[in-house]
Amino acid sequence: MDEKVKRLLAVFSFVFVAYSSLAIYLIFFAPGLKFEIINEKLYLKNESSHVIKNITVETDSGLIIDCIPVLAPYQKTRIYVPSDRKIGFVIAKAPFHKEAKQYAFAESPEAMLSIEVDQENAKVGSKFKIYLNICNKTSEDIFITVSETHDATFIKEENKTILFDVKAGGCRKTAFEYLPIKSGNTEIIFIVTGEFFKKEIAKKIGIEA
Repeated sequence: MDEKVKRLLAVFSFVFVAYSSLAIYLIFFAPGLKFEIINEKLYLKNESSHVIKNITVETDSGLIIDCIPVLAPYQKTRIYVPSDRKIGFVIAKAPFHKEAKQYAFAESPEAMLSIEVDQENAKVGSKFKIYLNICNKTSEDIFITVSETHDATFIKEENKTILFDVKAGGCRKTAFEYLPIKSGNTEIIFIVTGEFFKKEIAKKIGIEA
């Protein structure tokens, strides 16, 4: 083997060892991802002094619940845990970094949004409205589906489902219009669903003759 090939092999071996050592250090020793619980809310923090890219957060069953393209040094981001699934742990992963693991707790819908319901007087033959004022208590925009059901012997309209977004920290008021066809007491059910929550609201209605 000539000297040139030996030098190339030596350089290659040095680079390989250095790269492998760096990867081992980053994976097993360097500070990196860490879960934190602040005011009963779950956050993921980059504890290192370098940017961490391509982060995924998944459950112990493999369900991916968040993908974070970039997390700057010492930056935190909120992690929302689905409330409609049984979850033991959440795990944060990124290339060349040690996994972070945290026992998961699902946040209740009340921790993420508030809902107020108002209605106009209901009378047979006259349309009235029910208003849902939904406020987003999180720091991110959320998409919400509202499905309503009612007794068709009291109310003429078909059941409705609507989809809309609520900006971070903002509120949105939505109206449902009905035409009563029979007097008496009935109930309208609203099911408010988001990516990580589901809440049912039952509104009792007294319809005048």
